[in-house]
This record gives sequence, C-alpha cells and structure tokens, in this order.
Amino acid sequence: MRWILGAVLVAFALIEAADQSDVKNDGIFMDEASAKAFGPRRVKRSWLGGIIKKITGEERSEEKESRKETARRNELNRFCTANCWSQWTPYSPCSVQCGHGGTRTRTRSKAPPARCSGWAAGHNCNGPSLERPGCSVPCSNGGTPGNAMCSCPPGFIGKCCETKVTCQHPGRPAHGDVTPSSPPHDIGTRVTYRCETGYRLQGTDTRTCQTNGKFDGSLPTCERK
Repeated sequence: MRWILGAVLVAFALIEAADQSDVKNDGIFMDEASAKAFGPRRVKRSWLGGIIKKITGEERSEEKESRKETARRNELNRFCTANCWSQWTPYSPCSVQCGHGGTRTRTRSKAPPARCSGWAAGHNCNGPSLERPGCSVPCSNGGTPGNAMCSCPPGFIGKCCETKVTCQHPGRPAHGDVTPSSPPHDIGTRVTYRCETGYRLQGTDTRTCQTNGKFDGSLPTCERK
C-alpha cells in the first residue's frame, strides 16, 4: 500500500513540475489571449494539491484547533448543565397542623462549579428552583382527617383530636364525701357518694363521667337523720 501511495505522489509531483514548465514557457512565447486560455491549468494544479493533502492526511492547523474548541465547549456545556444546581434543602413542615390540604416546600439555588463561571453568565439551569408538593398530617387518637382538621372519635376533642375528654371534680355534698375525689376523671369513671354518721343520702349515690366531659345525674345531699 505504501509503495502505491508513493508512486501516486511521484506522479502528481511530475505533473505539477510539467505544468509549471509549460506555464513558464507559455509566458514567454504566447500572446495575451493565449495566456488567458491557460488559466484553468493553474486551477488544476490547485485541485491536485488538494487531493495530495487529502491522501496524506494533511490538514490546516486552524481547522484542528476549531474542532478541538468545539469539542471542549460541548464537553463543558454537558458538565455544567449536569452540575448547575446546589443540593435541595430539606422539606419544610406541612402547612397544616393535621388533616389534608397542606403543602410543603424545598428550594435549591444556581451554584455551578468554579470551572463553569464563564458558562454560567450566559446559561440558566434546567428545571425548577422551588418545589411545593401537597401533604397531609395524620390525626391523633384515631381521628379521621378532613380539610386541615380532624373528626374525633368519642372521648377526644380538639382540632386534631389531641385532647382526651375528662370530667372534673363531681362535687362533694355537705356532711358527705365522694370517692374517687381527685380529678381529672376519664370517661366511664364512676364516683360514689356517702354521708357522715348521723346523715342520710338524698339522691343517687353514684355518678358516671360522660363523653361530653360531664357527670350524669346531679349532686346528692346529706340530710340529718
């Protein structure tokens, strides 16, 4: 293969030398009209030179540099686009205390690496800088989530069913006592009344804490026998 290429180059060199000799001779003995007719021969020599450059792989240095610069810019663009953003911040708390219909947010900022400082001046990061998805918060004590609030089961109250319903002191009759006496009393707690010696109880002797936070019935009295 090499000797074929060498032979081709030698042939082209001989043709080039012959063309140059013809042009020199023609320049001495030809008139102006005839000399103009030989203009295409110079184009032919330029065409042959281009073929030789292609066969030998010769390229102009500026073309090589242009391709290198294009490749460098493409690689930089890919790198800076992939590393344009900072890390996402943690999500904020849900905007509702309980139930459905809330939102939470997180953000990130444009923070390309130092090698992308020139790139960043003329480019924007792809994608959003803020995310705000929906969220909900479970209810306490088995409550049912609603729109930013909860429906509470019996025995619990509050926006998120966070408060347990209790009954306060059921009251003590004069000359009498109640057991247990220390509040608060859970729902369903039953208290018992009794009178001091020499007194008799008038009314019911027990009362029960209800889901509304009150004892049923009314406070009994102790009357002297």
